[in-house]
Amino acid sequence: MLKVWFTVWGSSPFALRGFSAFWGVLGVLMVYAVCLAGRPRNGTEPPPLYEKRKQQAALICACLFALHPEQIWVGRFGRMYSLGVFLAGLTAWLLLRALHAKGREPLWWSAYGLTVAAFCYTHNYAFFTILAQTLFFGGAMVARWRRTALHGALPSIRGFVFAGFIAFLLYLPWLPVLWSQMREVRRNYWIPPISFPEAERVFFAWGTGIKIDGGELEMHLWLGLVVLAVFWTVWRDEGTGGCFLLQALIPWFCALGISILTKRSIFVERYFAFANLAFVAWLAMLWRYLPSARERVLFSCLFLAASCYGLWHLVSGWSAKPPAIELAARFLRDQYQEGDLIVVEGAVEVNRLRCYADRAGIDRLDVRTTVNAFARDLHMSHQAALVDTDILAETPKMYSRPERLWRGGSDRVQAAPPEGMKTILEQTFEGGGGTRYVLILHAKSSGSARRISIFKP
Repeated sequence: MLKVWFTVWGSSPFALRGFSAFWGVLGVLMVYAVCLAGRPRNGTEPPPLYEKRKQQAALICACLFALHPEQIWVGRFGRMYSLGVFLAGLTAWLLLRALHAKGREPLWWSAYGLTVAAFCYTHNYAFFTILAQTLFFGGAMVARWRRTALHGALPSIRGFVFAGFIAFLLYLPWLPVLWSQMREVRRNYWIPPISFPEAERVFFAWGTGIKIDGGELEMHLWLGLVVLAVFWTVWRDEGTGGCFLLQALIPWFCALGISILTKRSIFVERYFAFANLAFVAWLAMLWRYLPSARERVLFSCLFLAASCYGLWHLVSGWSAKPPAIELAARFLRDQYQEGDLIVVEGAVEVNRLRCYADRAGIDRLDVRTTVNAFARDLHMSHQAALVDTDILAETPKMYSRPERLWRGGSDRVQAAPPEGMKTILEQTFEGGGGTRYVLILHAKSSGSARRISIFKP
C-alpha cells in the first residue's frame, strides 16, 4: 500500500508521513462511526433521547481521539500503526453491523473476514483485538440464545464462522513467517524486560495522553478509577459497551501475560495504539451512562483537557533544529570524494544515511554495513531492503581497495584505524532532539591527524 502511495505522491518525508496521517484522519471518522454503531441489549430501537445522546457522545469522543497524543504520534510515524488503528475500528464496526443486520448478512460477514485478514497482516498485535471481538461475539450469542433459543443465534454463528474461514484462508500463506517470528522472539529479542511501574506509566499515558516519569499517586488513582468504571460498565452494559471494553483491555492482558509467562517481553508502548480506539469508544459509553448534563460536561472537559495538555507537551518536545545525521550529510556533501567508502553499523543506518545524503544533493554515496554471518539475533531493521553489494564482510581485505574510509554512526563507531591507515578527521554532529552523529575518516596517505569535536553549520 505504501508503494502505491509513493507512486502517486513520491517518497519524500512529507509523503511518507502523509500516508500515516491519511489513515489517522480516517481513524477519527471511524471512532465516530463505531460509537454510533451501539445498540441496546434488548434489540429494540432506541428512543430519540438515546439517539441524541449517542450522537453527542460519538462527536465528543471523535474530538478526543483526534487530539489524543498517542494517536498524533503514530499519525506522524512513517509506519503501519495508524493504518492498524483504522482497521481495528473498521473490524469493530463491521462486526456490530453484521450482528444487527436485517439484510445482506453474508455481505457484512464477508467484509468483516476480509478486514480481519488485512488487520492481521498489518501487525501481530491484531490477534489480541480479534480475540477480544471473538469473546464479545461469544457472549452476545449466549445472551441471544437465552432470549430467542438456538434458532435466533444460528445465523450469526454461521456468519462469524464464515468470516473466520475467509480470514484464515487469506492469512494462511503468512503462517510460516509468523512461526519464524515467534521462534526468534523466544530465542532473542530487543524489547527490554517489563516492570510494573513501566506498565503503569504506559497505561496512564495511553488512557489520558499525559506522559509522566513520577507521580505514582496520580497513576494509582487513575488505575483505581478505571477499575471502578469497568465494574460500572459490567453493571450498566447495554451490549456494545462490553465490546469496546474487551478490545481495550484484552491486548493489555495478553501482552502482560505472554511477557510474564514466557519471560520474553513483547510489551511496546506504540503497539497499544490499536486498543486506544476501543478505549475512546468505551468512554463514549460511559458518557452516555452519566445521569446529568453537568456530569457529562465535567467528564468531557476532564478528558479533553488531559489530551490537550499531553498534546502540548508532545509538540513542545519537537525540535526545529535538523537531526544530527542531516548535518553529517551536509558535511559529506563537501568532503566526500569519488572512491570513498563509508561503513556504518546496521542496515537501518545504511538507509538513513542514504536518505539524508540524497536530500543534501549527493548523487552517489558508497555506504555499506558489516554483518556478522554467525550472529543469532536476526532482528535487524531494514535488512530486507539491502542487496548483496550493500553488505561488507568484516575482514582485513575490505580495506585494501579504498584510499579513504569513513566510519559513521549515532551510537557506536569504531575509532581505531584499519591496518595501514591513519585517522585524519573525527567529527561529532549534534542536532535537534538530542541527536548525535559521528563521522571518522581514515586514509592511506600520510598527514597529521586532526580532531574536531562539534560541527556548526
